[in-house]
Amino acid sequence: MKTTLKYLIVLTLIISLISIVGCNKKTARANQLVRFAIDTAGDTGIQFRVARAKGLFEKHGIKAEFSDYAYGVDTLNAVITGTADTGIAADYAAINRLSGDNMKIVATISRSGQNENKDKNKSGNVLLGKGIDSPKELKGKKLGVSKGTVMEYLWVKYLNHHNIKDDEVKFVALQSPAETLAAIQSGDIDAAFFNGELIPKVKNIEGIKEIGSSSEVEFSVRGFFLAKNELANKDPKLVSNILKALNEATEFIKKNPDEAADIVYKELKVPKETVLEQIKVTNRVVEFNDEDYEHLNEIKEWGDNKGIFKKYELRNTIDTKPLKEAFSDKVSFQNDK
Repeated sequence: MKTTLKYLIVLTLIISLISIVGCNKKTARANQLVRFAIDTAGDTGIQFRVARAKGLFEKHGIKAEFSDYAYGVDTLNAVITGTADTGIAADYAAINRLSGDNMKIVATISRSGQNENKDKNKSGNVLLGKGIDSPKELKGKKLGVSKGTVMEYLWVKYLNHHNIKDDEVKFVALQSPAETLAAIQSGDIDAAFFNGELIPKVKNIEGIKEIGSSSEVEFSVRGFFLAKNELANKDPKLVSNILKALNEATEFIKKNPDEAADIVYKELKVPKETVLEQIKVTNRVVEFNDEDYEHLNEIKEWGDNKGIFKKYELRNTIDTKPLKEAFSDKVSFQNDK
């Protein structure tokens, strides 16, 4: 009898320990830490901020840790240096930092100029300058640009549109939107493209005029979500869960733009009206299609011809398996051609 009782007690303890260990493993799995690098200059990070504020990351078993950076290209630098697991960036910055062995594009998250009203080319980039009345007068001027960002590509397209060669202007490299604002105010640059809340601030500077905008050229910007290779390759399920959270955030933004704008204002102090305008002109998605690939490839071929980018195979930098696992209907791109 005593032997039987001891056996039952030991068996109960073993079962309890197994249950505790199992629960701990599930809890650990349900709270996987992901270090997100998010930019503050553009509007690409809205889905992430909404997902965090509404508890969508936690819903899908993710403990989200955010680090803010000035530009999308800076978030990719954070992934490359190992201080972040994921980054977000516009097309040009993504192509500029990819090499095939550091990180992967796992989804398209935004397309400017492709909102529900189909306002083509309306990406919100306004060209402002001092002492310049028309685009033709840009020749010989000092133009502000953030190197490695999509603005570098926009400048080339804009100047070519107005028959001005790259070597007929002087590009001044700047590190942040605030630095660009200070540079045009001090006269260190003559013109630059601005968007969002900076437009009214720059226009208030004496002598500043609106010269043009990105709508003059065939120009659209697509934003992409990238994950370090280790994360994409070893834990595609975790990446799929991130994408599920982002998709829910995307739908929330479309249905509740005012609340989404409030969330961004609380975190970044960007005026609500500015955020609402960004929401209006940008189509937020969580998908990847053939047009996304062709868009990236067009930029890469242009950069390759200019000798700007590293040589690598673009297809090798795209991994849509986590997206297919989350939403099979949101991937039309076939990466086996």
